[in-house]
This record gives sequence, C-alpha cells and structure tokens, in this order.
Amino acid sequence: MKYVKENKISVLLFLTIIFGFVFRLINVHTRILLGDPPHFCLEAQNFLNSGLLVIWDQSGYLWYAVTNIFYNLFGISQFTCRFSSLLFATLTIPLIYLFVLEFSGNKRMAIISAIIYAFAPGFIWHTSDEHDISTLFFIMLSFYSLLLGLNKKSKNYLIISAVFFGVSCMWKAYVPVLLIPYFGLIYYHHRSKRFDYKVNRKTLIYMLIIMFLLITPTLTYNYLNYKYNGVTDFLFVTQFPSLKNDKMQSLYGWTAGGEINRKEGFFKTLLSDASPLNDSDDRSLLYIGLTTSIYGNGKILTMFALICLIYLFLKRKKDSFAKDYLIFFLLYLIIPFIFIVKGNTLTKHYVHFLAFSIPMMAFLIDNFYLSLIKKYSALHKILNKNYNFLILYFILLLYVFFILTSIVSNDFGSFYSRNPEDNLIKFKNSNIPEKSLIIYDDRIYNSQAGWLFINRHYIPVSFLNEFLEYNEKSKSVENIPVYVVECVIDDCGWGTISKNPQLNNSMEMFFDSLNNQSIPVVMNIESKITLKDTNYYNPFISKKINMGEHYKIYKTQLPIDLSIAKQVKLQYEYFLYPTEFLNKESKNFKNFIYAPIGLKDIAINKITWLVFYLNIILSFASIIYLIYECFIRI
Repeated sequence: MKYVKENKISVLLFLTIIFGFVFRLINVHTRILLGDPPHFCLEAQNFLNSGLLVIWDQSGYLWYAVTNIFYNLFGISQFTCRFSSLLFATLTIPLIYLFVLEFSGNKRMAIISAIIYAFAPGFIWHTSDEHDISTLFFIMLSFYSLLLGLNKKSKNYLIISAVFFGVSCMWKAYVPVLLIPYFGLIYYHHRSKRFDYKVNRKTLIYMLIIMFLLITPTLTYNYLNYKYNGVTDFLFVTQFPSLKNDKMQSLYGWTAGGEINRKEGFFKTLLSDASPLNDSDDRSLLYIGLTTSIYGNGKILTMFALICLIYLFLKRKKDSFAKDYLIFFLLYLIIPFIFIVKGNTLTKHYVHFLAFSIPMMAFLIDNFYLSLIKKYSALHKILNKNYNFLILYFILLLYVFFILTSIVSNDFGSFYSRNPEDNLIKFKNSNIPEKSLIIYDDRIYNSQAGWLFINRHYIPVSFLNEFLEYNEKSKSVENIPVYVVECVIDDCGWGTISKNPQLNNSMEMFFDSLNNQSIPVVMNIESKITLKDTNYYNPFISKKINMGEHYKIYKTQLPIDLSIAKQVKLQYEYFLYPTEFLNKESKNFKNFIYAPIGLKDIAINKITWLVFYLNIILSFASIIYLIYECFIRI
C-alpha cells in the first residue's frame, strides 16, 4: 500500500484506464443504433476483398479494413463492429495523459485531463460503430509525437508524427485540414526560438513526403477511377465541383441534402443559409455548427470549455502554458471548424474539438486547486493523508455511474439498457441457422435490415409474393425454417412512419394475418427506454421500465428453394455497393472498380496497394508505440 501512496498519479491513471474501459464496454452493448452505422457495419464485411481502395462517401478506408479484420477474428456482431472504437477510445486515456504532460510538464493537469476524457459521457457515448473516436486517437498520437519532436529536437519523433498524421487521414477525410494547427505549431516553436525549421528543413520535407505517400490510396483511387470510369468519390467531387459530370450526378445527386447540386457560395451558407434547398430552414452553417455540432457532444462540457478558453486568454501573459496552448487551440479550432462545418454538421465529426479543449479544463481545475490549498493549507494535508485521494476518486466514479451516465438521450439511448438490435443480432447468430430464410418487415430501414440479417438469406415482406411465385415453379425446394421479423413499434430506422401510412397499414394487415394463423412466437425483443418515456434511468436505484416489444419474431417451416434467395441477395445494394460485396458485377458497383492499363497506371496502382496495407499495419503498430511511450514516461 506504500507504493500506492507514493505513486498515486500512476495508480489513478491505471484505475482511470480500467474504469474508462468498463464504461465504454457497457456503451458498446447499449448505445442505440442510429442511421449511418448499419451501412458502415455492412460495408466492413468483405471490404478487404472488395477491390476498393477507399469508400465512396468517406474518401478513406481504415475503419472498414480494421473492422473487417475484427470480423474475421471474432465473428460478426455489434461488439466487433464497435470494437475499434472501444480499443482506440480506451487507448486515448493514457495518450491524453502523455499529451498534456508533454505540453505542460504538469502531472496533475495530465491526470485531470485523463479523468475528464475517461468519464465525460459525451466521449463514452461516441464509443460506437462510428469512425470519429478512433480517428481522435491517431490525431492525438500525431500531435503528441510532434510535441516530443519539437521539445526534444528529435528528428525521429518528427518522422513518427508525420507517419501517424498520414495514417489518421485515411481514418477520416477531415484530418488533412489539421495541417493548419500541425505546421502552425511548428512555426510557433520556430518563432519562439525553441525549434529552427531552417536547420530541420530536410526533415520537414521528408515529413511532407511521408504524409503524401500515406494518403495515396485516396489520391490514386480518384485519379484512376476518374480516368477509367469518369467517377471520383463523393467528397472529392464536392471539393472540386468542376469534375462533376452526368454520371456522378446520377450516382450522388440524392446524397446528404444535395451538396453536389449546391450553387450558393460557401460564405452565404456559412453566414446566412445552410440549406438553400430547404425553404423552411434559413439557419447558417456557423449557427448550426456552434449550437448543434459542438454543443451536442456535451452541453456542460462545451460551456465549461468556453469558460476555460476565456480563462486561458486572461492568464496568457503570466503563464507560458496558457499562452502556448491558447495559440495551439485557436489554430486547431478556427479554420478547421469552418472547413468541416462546410461539409457536414453531424455532432460526431466535432468530438475531437472538445477533446482538445480538455487540457484547458485541466489547467483551470489545477489552478483552482492550487488557490484552495494556498488559502486553506489544511485541505492539502487532508488530501495527502493516507489514501483520501482514492476516496475522492471513487466518489467521482459513483457520481459518474449514478448521475452522468444515467441520463437518457434521444441520440444515445439509455446507458444501462441494452439496445434491441444487439439482442436481435445475438438471437440470429445463436438461433437462426444459415440454411434458413428471414422475411422482414418493410418498416425496418433497408441498410439496418442488411446489417441485422448479415450472413443470412432475407427478403422484405413486400417481395414475398413475387418470391413465392418463383419458388412454386422450382423443383429444388426443401423444408427449411422460416423466420418472420416484425417491427412492433412501427418505425425501425426510417425516422418516421407518418410519411408513409400506406406502408404501415399494409404491414399491420400482414402481421395480423400471421397472428390469426397462430404461428408460434419465438422471441419478443423489448424496446429500449426512450427520452419521451423517461429522462433518467439507473438499474440500481430506478424501477425497471418495460416499454414493451421492439421486434417480434415468428417461426414456421416451408418448402423453399434457397438458390432463389441467394439470387435475391445478390441484387441488394446499400449506399451504391452490393451487400457484403458479393455481386461485383452490379451495374452501380462497376462505376467504382477500375482495371488499370499501361505500365505507368499498373505501377502506380500496385505501389498504392502496398501503401494501403502499410497503413493497416501502422494502425496496429500504433498500439505498440503507445505502450512503449507509456513504459518510458509513466
């Protein structure tokens, strides 16, 4: 126990990593399934065999490649789709400690930062089937290595930093704009005579070359696919609208509010009208970005970050950290924020801005603590007496467990209530054999259906009659189990059923007929707890709330020709790609696959594929690098 008292910072960091992991593990099983993740999870299946260098709506690929590897290792489930977020979000806890320690030299600030990141609900909730929390790890790893390189005047760390910056670009397309704070930090160290970029000019050139080489999968793909198919990825054509042609118009014209058709200037949408195609919405991008995109990651945390920013500004002349971090944070925030808000205002894409505001929060808290013990010296003695620091730490844990994570959110659901989609996938994996047929309710969002029933044969109710017509003509039928899945709550992923009452009525009639035939119910999957029903839930102190069924599953036995079901599955497409990349002859998919001709194009393509796999290797090598850094610095 003497070791615990003498090494309390290390002990607190270890406990923070453990409990931070536990909270994120819970969230992996409980976070509700939102609109985008189903097709993310679906596109990760067989991605490494797809022949694609990048995904058309992402301009990157590493999340899909890494998730595909986890599928191969552990099987396909909600857990494995969210595993990269769980892994890299947990690793960010010691990483933010190292980052703040290197920036400030203050262990108290470093451990406060780690605790805030580990236990703030906004960061816990983002541990899901999304890319952004994993991307944050690689961004921070790059900036941490950059600080080491600048502070220690180490060319090796500068090169390592460039490597992980290039890797992070392939995790998420908005990362390249962070070159502004990246090289801004280098220039600031040069101006303050802590680093001479003239002496290190050759190293800086090498860093740029490394970054360029590591992002060649995106550049090569867009160059060659445009050359052979006349198609770039969506983000590329929105950044370079002169490339747009009829083919890309037909492929992307429906996406994300019609950005590809937007003719209004950027500054008009930034300051006056973010949605020129929607007459009922005249809010500006700047307003949406500030009030929804950043604020949506945590209202209290965002307001606290703003207070801390003001505090840093006031302390900039008296404290070197306040001055240095204020300049870095403003470089990180202002222009990158404006650039990202131009492309997308979804809350998840702004989590890294709030993460990099944490050191400011730690600075204010640490200064407040120092002023308290200066005024009340007895307080310092109490905190250092025996193991009182551990008592305070566990009080904080109880507060997080019983208060912060007990808040129910429309965006994230209930932290302590397992989501019904996870239950359905588990039931499917355990109880529905591969040699079977699933008939699903059309009120289940099509991408969501593809994800829920992945690796099985499935058709919507609306296609059942046509399927049975073909099936009756077949001479290769055999009796197999048939499972019928009903969306009991009437809307499973579409957002609203009120826009299509005819569909809802037809589904109700179909399932009424099933019930009248007394087909046995195999399982009722209960609904999640939602905000409209309660805004607070904790299983230890709240009465269990049963909101009824979410999905209902029926089972029967029918003579079915599964080869017809296989052919049906080959026709499914989600977000322009064939489901599980099974049908590479799909008309749409041919727009995204090219066969290079000529020595130059073949050579460029082969080299790029080497870089493609190198980025995957480096993503996993980052774990070893972080462990090494923790070993020598903590």
